Amino acid sequence: MSLRLVHLSDTHFGFEDRGAIEAASAMTLDLAPDLTLVTGDLTLAGRPAEFLAARAWLDRLPRPVLATPGNHDTPYWNLVLRSLTPFDRWRRFIGADERVAFESPGLAAYALNTARGAQLRPNWALGAISPTAVDENPSLEGSNVCAGSRHSPNRAQLERTSSSSRDDRADV
Repeated sequence: MSLRLVHLSDTHFGFEDRGAIEAASAMTLDLAPDLTLVTGDLTLAGRPAEFLAARAWLDRLPRPVLATPGNHDTPYWNLVLRSLTPFDRWRRFIGADERVAFESPGLAAYALNTARGAQLRPNWALGAISPTAVDENPSLEGSNVCAGSRHSPNRAQLERTSSSSRDDRADV
């Protein structure tokens, strides 16, 4: 059995590169994937107009689409909303922000939201994984492949690739 997945991320609607968005959309449509994964930062600052543009783009992608928010998908400049209701706009315009899953014969995919509205550290882009979120996702026991993606590379990845060529660092 062969499966085709497409992974898209960091569109940053509100400051998007329209040419890159159109190229990624056309490529995704041409590939006709079994699942389109969109992992965060659909918006630049979590503004309603940015979410409307992101929603219109998502609606053009091949179904099914599994999407999870990134740190820019919260009200970036409104610290009160960012702290108290960080994913309300995501839920209103995009959909669920937790326990998002797709299952079909030969494929089980689960989105794990690592973005946070506010954290007690200066770099909010790093996110966090809640132990309960991991426990709430179904087991992948017996799966042939388990792959993960997160928005920010970890320090080990950066150190490992710091001496490699620019092309080698493209997917870190």
